[in-house]
Amino acid sequence: MTRFTLILGLVAMSFSLSGCPTKKPGSCTKDSDCKKGEKCVNGKCQQCATDKDCGPGKQCINGVCRKKAGYCDTNADCPKGKICKEHTCQGCAKDTECPSGKCVKGLCAEAMSGSCKQDDDCKDEEVCKDGRCVAAPKPYGGPNLCALATVYFGFNKAVVRRQDQKSLEANAKCILSVKERKIHLNGHCDPRGTEEYNLALSNQRAQAVKRYLMSLGVPASRLHIVPKGELEATGTNEESWLKDRKVEFVWY
Repeated sequence: MTRFTLILGLVAMSFSLSGCPTKKPGSCTKDSDCKKGEKCVNGKCQQCATDKDCGPGKQCINGVCRKKAGYCDTNADCPKGKICKEHTCQGCAKDTECPSGKCVKGLCAEAMSGSCKQDDDCKDEEVCKDGRCVAAPKPYGGPNLCALATVYFGFNKAVVRRQDQKSLEANAKCILSVKERKIHLNGHCDPRGTEEYNLALSNQRAQAVKRYLMSLGVPASRLHIVPKGELEATGTNEESWLKDRKVEFVWY
């Protein structure tokens, strides 16, 4: 064996041991060199080459499909308070665009903390203003307004008594004669029963009075329910307990 033949043999053996040069992972010369759905961009397999490769609502950023900022299909895709219009999250312009039916300063009211449609949606010490629950104003302390009679209820009852209907009719006329002012209907119970039961019963009594006043033409927006349960009860026997079972009217 000549020296030349020996050198050729060694070179051939070297190639057989090392194998042919291979491409780096992810490198390419055309799209077919990449996985299905990938594109060959500047010799590298990537998720996309242009926005068209990403589909609706996405854009190609550094070879990766990412959701377009502010893109939406429904209101659920948007931040709270905003709505989806023409696939873009935007602020509301009118009440009818919001699920709650209330647009406040460009935001739908249902997204706000303490959002509301009426006073009854708020805590006892709050009222509904511009779609949000806010602290109730202090009781009216101006010039004397017409007097509003307290109405009373039977034991464990939340039905307006016949003898109180005339008082409520007079109260309705009084309320309607004074514009703008609201009325708090403070429901009360005697101390018997559990705290939870009495709170619910006091609410039912105030609701019964509210419904009766509404039937007489008083707008619901002027009547705010405040269930107090047994909180202010003072009675100790049947005669004094009767005075605890009531709904009081307070001007605001």
